Amino acid sequence: LCAAARGFTFLNRQLMASQERLGGQPLQERSAVIPNIMIPWAALGPRTAGPRPVFLHLGKFYGNRRPEPLVAAFALLLARLPAAELHLAGKYSLAMVAPLLTTEALKHQVHLLGDHVDPLAAMRAADVLICLDGPGREPVYLPSKLSEYLASDRVVLCVTPPNSPTAEMVAGVPGSVLVASHEPT
Repeated sequence: LCAAARGFTFLNRQLMASQERLGGQPLQERSAVIPNIMIPWAALGPRTAGPRPVFLHLGKFYGNRRPEPLVAAFALLLARLPAAELHLAGKYSLAMVAPLLTTEALKHQVHLLGDHVDPLAAMRAADVLICLDGPGREPVYLPSKLSEYLASDRVVLCVTPPNSPTAEMVAGVPGSVLVASHEPT
């Protein structure tokens, strides 16, 4: 199929290079890089809850996209912002995160919303939307949730390696996106 195809589209240049290596065929001259198309969300408007900062992660944890660094970082944040809340919604969040809530502060301030959450309602209740990339392996993918987040009127925290497609994509919007490593500090 690849040998006969006249053209390819990729979400980023890293994915194109990875596919070129895996398939052993030159693809660059027949390829175009087109990032995910953003979903046209309506503006979320002001957050619906009170004065505490609310951080939200929508999506499931799997593979090397794990909740441990996120919960560890939030525990450090609670020392400075004890009223902050972390909302986690998505498949596996309950089973994977509940054992990590080892202090009373974490048990009280981390809210496990489960699998069947209205994403727009959860986003309206948040100040910061968290996009979590998996560390370790060669970064070639863009989280689909990033497109939805970038189309909203919320601050986005991207936890991703510095050379990832996610970091490159958001480099042009430093006023609304913060890129951080997987180190909890």
